[in-house]
Formats: sequence, C-alpha cells, structure tokens
Amino acid sequence: LAPEVLNMLIPALSLQHIQELSLNDNDLGSIGISAVAAFLKVNRSLEKLDLSNNEMDDLDSVRLLSKAMRNHSRLERLELKRCRIGENSDILRAILQSNVHYVDLDGNGIGSSGAVELSNFIESNESMKSISLSFNKFNDGDAAILSKSLRKNTH
Repeated sequence: LAPEVLNMLIPALSLQHIQELSLNDNDLGSIGISAVAAFLKVNRSLEKLDLSNNEMDDLDSVRLLSKAMRNHSRLERLELKRCRIGENSDILRAILQSNVHYVDLDGNGIGSSGAVELSNFIESNESMKSISLSFNKFNDGDAAILSKSLRKNTH
C-alpha cells in the first residue's frame, strides 16, 4: 500500500471495532508501520495484528509500534513472519517489548544475536503463551540458550 492510501485507510479503520487486522505483504515501510502504531492508539478492540512480509528495518517506526502495542490492553497475537529482521538485535528487542501472548517470528533469518534477545524475552515475559521461531538461522548453541530460557519461564 502506498503511504497516502494507508493514511486514508487507517482513520476509516479506527472508527470500526476491528478485532483482527492483516496488512500482510503490503510493503508498508517506516511510514506504514508508524501509521499502524497510530491506529493502535485509537482502536482498543484489536486482538490480532499481522504485519508479515513487511520489512522491519527502521528502528524509530518499530519503537513507535512497540510502544503502541505495550499500551494496547487487548492485543494478544502478533504475526511478523518473513519481515527480514535478521541479526538486527535493536529491532528484535523493540518488537519483543510488547505484552502479546502469541508471537510468530517464522522465517526472519534470526541467528545467534537474536537468540540472546529471544532468551531474555522468554525468561521475563509472564504473558507469553506461544512463540513460533520456524525457519530462522539458529545453531545448536542457540537452541540450548532458548531451551534454558524456556525452562526458566514458569509463569
């Protein structure tokens, strides 16, 4: 979606009591991610947000999104499949600061540095019920780190 189209769409969506929003594969960019963050501030009924296949490469817009998600009391599911997060620990850390119960990070090319961020998230997130990490770039050591953090999360 072009930024100007998204900026027209978001206010219209804000008037609705939408529970699920999928903007999968729309080349949102930093302007679109910021618009979604603004949407989360006014729509309090959203429970599932799917931003899969949208590159997450701008830290400022991801931080805005993260803050909006933390302040959103009903958002439970976040899908970020194939968002090309890779080894960008700052982006991953910002995303993981949300309070969602279900996180899907499949196919993001996350490797060892991301495993450390994920481990910290898993250990301390009391609300997490499910995290999907298929098709990333974890090695045996990363798997051991993640396994240890899963054992520590007894919430």
